[in-house]
Amino acid sequence: RAVFDRACDTGEPAVSGRIDLVQAVSGAAQTSSSGFLIALPIYSRGPRPTDERARRERLTGYVVGALSLDRLVDRALKDQMDRGISLTVVDEDAPGGEDVLYATPGPAAGASLTASLPFHMPGRHWRADYSLATSAYAHRRSPAPWLTLIGVMLFALVLTVFLLLVTGHAETVEAEVRDRTFEIDRQKTLLRSIIDTMGEGVVVADAAGKFLVFNAAAEKIVGIGATETQPAEWTDRYGVFRADAATTLPPAENPLARAIRGEASDDVELFIRNPNVPEGVYLSVTSRPLAAADGTPAGGVAVFRDITSKLRASDELRRAKAAAETAAEAKAAFLANMSHEIRTPMNAVVGMAGLLQGTRLDDEQSDYVGTLRSAADGLLAIVNDILDFSRYEAGKVPLEETDFNLQATVHDALRILGPQAEAKALDLAFFFDPGVPSRLRGDPGRLRQVFLNLIGNSVKFTDRGGVAVEARLREAPAGKVDVEFRVRDTGIGIPLEVQPSLFTPFTQAETSTTRRFGGTGLGLAISRKLIEAMGGEIALKSRPGEGTEFIFNMVFTHAQSPGPRVSPANLRGLRVLFVDDNPVNRLILSKQLSSWDVQSTGTASAEECWTRLQEAAASGHPFGLVILDHHMPQEDGLTLARRIKADPALAAIPLLLLSSSAAGNPDRTFAATLLKPVNPSDLFNAVVATLGSPEPAPAAEPVAAARTFEHLKVLLVDDNEVNIKVGRLQLARLGVAPDTASDVEQALERMSKSAYDVVFLDCQMPVMDGFQAARAQRARESSGRRTPLVAMTANALAGDREACLAAGMDDYVAKPVTLDALAAALARWDPRRPV
Repeated sequence: RAVFDRACDTGEPAVSGRIDLVQAVSGAAQTSSSGFLIALPIYSRGPRPTDERARRERLTGYVVGALSLDRLVDRALKDQMDRGISLTVVDEDAPGGEDVLYATPGPAAGASLTASLPFHMPGRHWRADYSLATSAYAHRRSPAPWLTLIGVMLFALVLTVFLLLVTGHAETVEAEVRDRTFEIDRQKTLLRSIIDTMGEGVVVADAAGKFLVFNAAAEKIVGIGATETQPAEWTDRYGVFRADAATTLPPAENPLARAIRGEASDDVELFIRNPNVPEGVYLSVTSRPLAAADGTPAGGVAVFRDITSKLRASDELRRAKAAAETAAEAKAAFLANMSHEIRTPMNAVVGMAGLLQGTRLDDEQSDYVGTLRSAADGLLAIVNDILDFSRYEAGKVPLEETDFNLQATVHDALRILGPQAEAKALDLAFFFDPGVPSRLRGDPGRLRQVFLNLIGNSVKFTDRGGVAVEARLREAPAGKVDVEFRVRDTGIGIPLEVQPSLFTPFTQAETSTTRRFGGTGLGLAISRKLIEAMGGEIALKSRPGEGTEFIFNMVFTHAQSPGPRVSPANLRGLRVLFVDDNPVNRLILSKQLSSWDVQSTGTASAEECWTRLQEAAASGHPFGLVILDHHMPQEDGLTLARRIKADPALAAIPLLLLSSSAAGNPDRTFAATLLKPVNPSDLFNAVVATLGSPEPAPAAEPVAAARTFEHLKVLLVDDNEVNIKVGRLQLARLGVAPDTASDVEQALERMSKSAYDVVFLDCQMPVMDGFQAARAQRARESSGRRTPLVAMTANALAGDREACLAAGMDDYVAKPVTLDALAAALARWDPRRPV
């Protein structure tokens, strides 16, 4: 120990006193020899310290050498030991006086020649005593004594050189240690800086649970830094709870404690609350075990972050969602009440206006009633737009899946808007590419609604020209039918800068547009949602003053049941001449006739048509059919038809009339009259019928009177006297004299006494509502006769129909109730209806 202390304190190499060196040689017994230690101190960080305190503080270690004097001497003088020569090495600084470090076995007796050679070892004074026996000297008289003396001197020199080499090597080692220590310190400082600047808490503990690293973020998050505690005490010391912030976390479940045991944890949510963080923080903790170089457990590391803000934001989001849902429910309730309150008086307005139109009125009265009905329909359209938009905004877009005729659906929309177009002298036309299937499977009602919105917009914003609808097939996956539709008009157009926002709710091209044309600005927004719900997209092209084109597609499937097949084979080769002053109509009619292999020729005026007819007759190849437009400038279709029939060479050619209004056929001039826009199927049937019947078809008779239901026993239940009056008058128009009830109690009493064929039941009534009435009636009927119950209600929101059916009703009619809707409902539940 003393040699190391002396080396540390002096900063120099130090040599120990004599020590016994024991060495075990493999396969042999232990041997011992006399020796000594040489110790050289190693210091860290910079040059060797100059004072004793600094040397002790910066001591890193020692370079130590253990030397055997027996072996050194034996090797240096092995050839002289048997010639009467003896050598003794003495340590003069031994604590108890001189200490013999080495002595030749069997010292020389009667020595006559002696010599002493002192030499210094680091921190010690050694002396080598040499002697030569007289007998050996006299007997041998050889130079051996002198050689031995030289050997002793060489021995001293070898020790000195060795010490110098050891010292030099030690300085090299010391320099390397300094460099490596500096690099380690630099890396430790960098690592510590990284750990301390991390936003996440980092804690490292050894296998005993002692904290080795506890960075600043960890202390800031949990409020307490590293403590001298065991893992079993961490829960109480730091205040650790489960994620519910109420249940204390068992110490064994602490992620860091688990890591020390060799278990990994990921994203464990905990709650910390202690005096330094009284409000508490939520943590997300991930931990991993640590292992030593030999693979033995060495502790664990845990990394955690404060997720309090995230959880609070999530909680606020949940509360906001709940509030939004509550608001949505309140909104739905408001809309339901609004719908009911508006539709109830609207039922009287629309119903009475419809009834009034069916009476004898002079022109002025008829105009007044028409204006009243138009205004009521406009108000109802606005209410429907608002309700539809609310339903679609909530993501409730119920779609029907049924087989339907695509051309007929589009034609229905055009026919509905036909009177509006006729009032503005606009042409309506549509063309379907021959590749588009006639029958598809999807939701025809939603498709019709889209077309009513888009075509209605086009009619509204077009003053001259017309509106054309075109359909063509697009590529689609197997089993799907993707149809592209185009609605093109010649209206006022839309400025480029407002086009991107045109599908935004309550948006129109200009503020003045609402004042001039009316509307809610919801039609396009509703159309886009319907189109997207049906797997399509919508876009537009428009330039102010040049019109607008809406392009959209919808995805359908093939119809499950085939429709009636129509073969154009018997029309192949037929030569048809048609006249229309509208180029779009001529193009569409030409494409339609060509799809049936008909040879068609189009003309733009009555005079041009007349010329072509005469030329064809003169050449011996007259036309087989002439299709005339009704309304044309200069000479209209009726006048041209009379001129044709008056010419003996042309009189036999059958004529078809296409008209935007109901044109009469008093003199049976035309084989058939079709309303524009013409459904291709209707046109085909008219052509086939005309060619199959050489005689002109008789004029179409007026539509037969509405079907009557005198045989039905009907009960009308409504708490509103006006609605009772309107319903009674409407049913009377259909031949029904209904019984009435103003509340559910009366209704149930009447149903208990009479068997009704149909019961029209209002849903919102005092005391008991229609839903309760339906349930009560179904409970009474049990397994007996089931009375058809039809909800006649002002509720028209999503789910209202389903709610009515779920309560036990059989059908649903929304107010305001039209005569047609009422007749349709009676027909559905008429026990005499065809099965």
